[in-house]
This record gives sequence, C-alpha cells and structure tokens, in this order.
Amino acid sequence: MATRWVHQYGDGLVYSGPCLLQAVSVLPNDAGDQVAVYDGRDATSGKLFGKVKATIILTWALCFVGGVPFDQGIYLDATDGDVETTVVFTPL
Repeated sequence: MATRWVHQYGDGLVYSGPCLLQAVSVLPNDAGDQVAVYDGRDATSGKLFGKVKATIILTWALCFVGGVPFDQGIYLDATDGDVETTVVFTPL
C-alpha cells in the first residue's frame, strides 16, 4: 500500500490496523509539551512505543528508516489539544 500521512491536534487515533510507522513530527505550543505514541487504538489498551517531549518550542521529528511495525494501529496521547503532530505510516 501507499505511504500516508495524518496531521492532527491533541489526542487521537491516527490509524486502525497493522502498519509501519515511518516518522513522527511534533510542533509543541509550549516547552514541555509531549506526545506519547502507542501501538494500539487508545492509550489504555495500547502498548507505549515512545514519547516525544519538547524542551523548547521547536518542531521535533523522528524518522525510522524502513519503518517500525505496529500491530494494532497508531494512537497519539498529547499533553493538550494544541500540540500539532504529523505521522507518516504505511498500512500493511
């Protein structure tokens, strides 16, 4: 399948289903904002993959060459609703 990207504010389900996580880009509104990335459909039942925490107001990007396999989907849990996140992934 073709690579896709999703841009969102705050928490939310990015994709439901198996995929390869290619990149995560976070634009915080405040220093200290963070986004937790889960392999799952929510923060409660999903498996925490990692967190992107901004120490200053600057775009933070993580790129994964070849992609990281996620079994259940991609869910983001942000500190608040004005944190912007863009996720690049390939559905399987």
